[in-house]
Amino acid sequence: NVFTKDNLIDLLQCLFIIAPVRKTAPPLYFLPSALPTYLPSETEKKKFSQTCEPLLILFKNKVLPQGLFSALVVALMRRTTYPKFTLHNSIQQLRYAIHFDSELDGSVGLMDCQNWLEIYYTGLPGISCRNILQTILKVLPSCADVLCYDESVTHVVPTLRCQNKHITSM
Repeated sequence: NVFTKDNLIDLLQCLFIIAPVRKTAPPLYFLPSALPTYLPSETEKKKFSQTCEPLLILFKNKVLPQGLFSALVVALMRRTTYPKFTLHNSIQQLRYAIHFDSELDGSVGLMDCQNWLEIYYTGLPGISCRNILQTILKVLPSCADVLCYDESVTHVVPTLRCQNKHITSM
């Protein structure tokens, strides 16, 4: 038995390391952990957050577990149910900051701040903002399972901070 290129691609997809970008021949894949490691400055973050304050997801151990951000990005890209997420084409994607277009009338920015996850949503308040947060909270456990983290490491504490009152409670 020979381990083929297709076997490697399948393995990388199963481990949430790569996600198909689009169906092409040959297929293209997105590898978030290979992006530039530049972390946006506070000024750059404010440009994106002119319309909203971020929603924060804090973790029990007060640190974002290693590999969880990249796995989350891949899991969101692979979603086949509503809402789907696609990479935003006009913004450079970074290792710690990914910008998505979503089916929810707005764009979503995810930022790995090492101690927490920030979610920026530029769409309409109310249901859409709640759906983004609920989707991410639903996807995180599968990412943690792939990385073999147990509940004690990945227990999340959503801390809602949105000046536009997109979400007032979960």
